[in-house]
Amino acid sequence: MTLGDGPAYPVVPPNGVASLRDDLRAAGWYLHKMMWVVHRRYSGPVIVRGRQIDGDSQLRFDHRRLAELRLPGAPAGAGRWRYYPSYTALLGPGCFAVQIDGRGFSDIVVFAAR
Repeated sequence: MTLGDGPAYPVVPPNGVASLRDDLRAAGWYLHKMMWVVHRRYSGPVIVRGRQIDGDSQLRFDHRRLAELRLPGAPAGAGRWRYYPSYTALLGPGCFAVQIDGRGFSDIVVFAAR
């Protein structure tokens, strides 16, 4: 299931809750696999930033725990949906929000991790 208004979306389980139970762990962080999907009609780049909203924990991206995730624009004339596998790095369970920005749009998506 995708969340948000698009044209870039995170893919989450149907209940909107990311399970940390089987996730990789590195230096105290849960590395939760997350797919990002970008609509075929949007060809520009996307930047994603996030944080915990029911506490003061951090949310990072990739196994390097980057402060923002940058999804590149599509090649000219590509016209296809784009898929970007990544890790969302969390220190523990909670409620999180990501802000997804691109040319002409900004979207905020909320999800839980348990």
